[in-house]
Amino acid sequence: MATSSMYVDENVENRGCKGKMPVLRQTRSERKVLGEIKNVIHTKQETKTTANPQEETPIPKKVARENNFLNVTAYVNDIYKHLRRIEKKLLVSENHLEGQQITEKTRAVLVDWLVKIQSHFQLLQETLQLTVHIIDSYIEKSKSVTNNNAQLIGLAAIFLASKYEETDALEVADLLFVCNEELQEHEILKAEGEILKCLDYNLGHPVPLHFIRRYSRVAGATPAEHSLAKYISDMTLLDAAFCHVKPSMIAATSVVLAFCVARNKIHPEFWTVGLIHFSTYKLSDFFDLIPKIATLIVDSSSSKLQSIRRKYSKAQSYCVSLMPGVQPVTGIINQFCEKSHSIIK
Repeated sequence: MATSSMYVDENVENRGCKGKMPVLRQTRSERKVLGEIKNVIHTKQETKTTANPQEETPIPKKVARENNFLNVTAYVNDIYKHLRRIEKKLLVSENHLEGQQITEKTRAVLVDWLVKIQSHFQLLQETLQLTVHIIDSYIEKSKSVTNNNAQLIGLAAIFLASKYEETDALEVADLLFVCNEELQEHEILKAEGEILKCLDYNLGHPVPLHFIRRYSRVAGATPAEHSLAKYISDMTLLDAAFCHVKPSMIAATSVVLAFCVARNKIHPEFWTVGLIHFSTYKLSDFFDLIPKIATLIVDSSSSKLQSIRRKYSKAQSYCVSLMPGVQPVTGIINQFCEKSHSIIK
């Protein structure tokens, strides 16, 4: 398997940002996520949180009827029980980079570059999050990923993830373009096969977005609050320290932080009775995770890896990375950076 340095990655990043990059997938902008068709995320005026956690769903009957076919309301509880069960089995270990040939810095640069690819080809959020999980799982199990072949593994991983998640999957020609043809088709296909064998063809790992959609719907989040939760969860992809945390817990932390930031208020009741019921988490269950993720968001402003922040600074994402509440020093999110933060006091 030939190798390619991460220096090439940086050149490709610059090419994508400053050069004239052809639009290879115009139809992607017209696609919608199945679970988000017909306004899955409703405003507070349209959706209210139920006070009774024993009810089947907190979604108003009218909304449930409108979206029943696409949201498979009758099966949603069983689906999320299944997701919570399998997320435990497929987690990457906490110190999966220890003793590996790839460094944490190289991994972060790789993820940042893959965000650019996801944005350019207008791939689904699930595709990006699954890509990162595939990479981390392969790093842990194969022990053959190095700083030199990380780009190849990253491209093979996003190729696989797009086949798993997309209706219009990436083609090898797309991947050859973004790597400036430093790699060859047979190398990418070979790496794809090696990853599949190493992971025993198991790509069905839940990602935080699966749970964020559910929590946002239960809580009646606004589109901006939902987008902010996605931004917060995506930021955790850059840091290998969050690889061992269950996606459902990252989602829970992202949602409660999003509510506090968007509403500019720290209040434990943002994690509602309905959210406790459907997530199975009390606020105290992820109390220690809140300052870690909050610190990651605050520190991101001074990082060289800005792809995620730029992606969420656009109008289609409600410019959530530019919100006053997530800015260093002045933003309300700074109040969560200490372990003694007061959200449950």
